[in-house]
Amino acid sequence: NYSEVLKSPPPVLRKRKKVGGVPAAADSEDLTQEEQEAVDVRVEKFKESCWKASVYFFFSAYGFVFMRTKPWFYDRGHFWHGFHDDGPNCQWDHSCPSLCTTDDWPGCSTCKFTFDVKLYYILELGYYLQAIFSLVFWETRRKDFAVMMGHHIVTIILIVFSHWGRLLRIGTMVFLLHDVSDVPLELAKASRYANFDRLTDVFFAFFFLVWILSRIVYFPLVIIRTALYEVPKCPRIEWKREYCMVAFDGLLLSLFAIHVYWTFLIGRILHRAVVGGKVNDEREDDT
Repeated sequence: NYSEVLKSPPPVLRKRKKVGGVPAAADSEDLTQEEQEAVDVRVEKFKESCWKASVYFFFSAYGFVFMRTKPWFYDRGHFWHGFHDDGPNCQWDHSCPSLCTTDDWPGCSTCKFTFDVKLYYILELGYYLQAIFSLVFWETRRKDFAVMMGHHIVTIILIVFSHWGRLLRIGTMVFLLHDVSDVPLELAKASRYANFDRLTDVFFAFFFLVWILSRIVYFPLVIIRTALYEVPKCPRIEWKREYCMVAFDGLLLSLFAIHVYWTFLIGRILHRAVVGGKVNDEREDDT
C-alpha cells in the first residue's frame, strides 16, 4: 500500500463535536447501520496500518543495526567482492568461487553468510508470504489489488532467487530501502484514520521525501546500476551466472516499474493536497 491515505472522514465522524481537538465518541444507538459499517471499516483500516507500521519499523531498525557493521552498507563494490583475507565470511571468491564450475554452481560456493543476514531473509520472506494471504482474506480490497499482488509475488521470487544465487548482500540493501519508506506511509494512514489531519500531513511529507530518495533515486542509480554494469565476469561459471544476473536484473526492473506507477499516484495525491488542501487516496472506494 505505497500510496494510501484515506479520503475525508465519513460524515458520521465529521458531525461529532470535538473535545480537546478529538471527535467525541458517538453512541452506537445514534448511528444508522450504514454509518456504523463506515466506522467499523475505518477502525479495521487503522488497525491494519498500525500493524504494518510496527513491522516495518522493526525491519528498518534491525536492518540499520546489523548492516552498519557490513562493508557493503558503505561501498557497493562489496556486493560482489570479499572483504576478509581469511575467515569464513565469503573471503575473496564471493562472486567467482575458485572451486566452482558451471555444472555445480551455486551449490559449490564456499560463501557463508552470518546469522544476522540469514535472519533478515527469513523475516522478510515470512512477512511477504503472509502478506499475500492478508491481501486476499484480511485487508480491505482496493483498486490496485492486482498491482499490489504483483508486487508481493515479485518480491517473494526476488528473495528466493537472490538466496539461491548467493546475492544476499545486495538483497539486504533492497530490503532496507523498501522498509524505511513504508514506516511513515503507514503512520500517515493511521493518523488519517484517527482523524489527525496535521499529523497526517507531516507523516505524508516525510514519506514522500524518503520514498523519492530511496526508491526513485538510490534504488535505480545504485542498486540496479551495479547489478547491470558492475558484476565481475566469472570465466568458470560465465554462462550460468550471466543467466542468473539477467533474471535478477529483470526482477529488480519489474519492482522499479511498480515504484514508478505508485509514484505517479503519489504525485496526484500531493497535487490535490496542495490545490485542495486535503490528502486523498487515489485507490480508495467511497467507504
